[in-house]
Amino acid sequence: MIEIVNRKQLALSLYEKMEDNEMLFNYFGIMNFEISQYLLNNLKHSLLELNLEQKFERKLYSSMVEGMENIFKHTGSNNEVDQGIVMLTRHEGVFCLTLGNTVDALQERSLLENLGEIKDESIEQLKLLYKQKLRDADEETAESASLGLIQIALNCEKNYSFDFLPMNHRTKRLFILDIFI
Repeated sequence: MIEIVNRKQLALSLYEKMEDNEMLFNYFGIMNFEISQYLLNNLKHSLLELNLEQKFERKLYSSMVEGMENIFKHTGSNNEVDQGIVMLTRHEGVFCLTLGNTVDALQERSLLENLGEIKDESIEQLKLLYKQKLRDADEETAESASLGLIQIALNCEKNYSFDFLPMNHRTKRLFILDIFI
């Protein structure tokens, strides 16, 4: 049964949690091309206001592009609406880009394998693997599937974590990827 929440209390709670966690950017909802463009433009303006070094801006922007592409790829199966979550927080000078989307429980294993393979490689090995996959990539096959994840791992120098959280329905998991830059 869905619990009806007092909307004012929900708004206050969200506001306080976002403030406490130095939330710079937050979105939950439908993910499509137009919204992703809007979010990327919003991120770009937010990062300009923060006066960051260009390398941090590039890494955050690139990671968000790759992460949102991952959301598109792994949600919306069976004609469902693509929904995702994108958050950018900052704590003690470290940015955390959190990306999330639902995945079928059956997809969890293949994603775990890809993420595990990437986590086990050194930065130098990841650079070589990225170049190799670019050369061998075929857009019609899964061979290029982990290119975005490799790019994210390189952007954050493998400083990321992920989890698959059970949801109310047994066939879905909420995949959360935290990228620290």
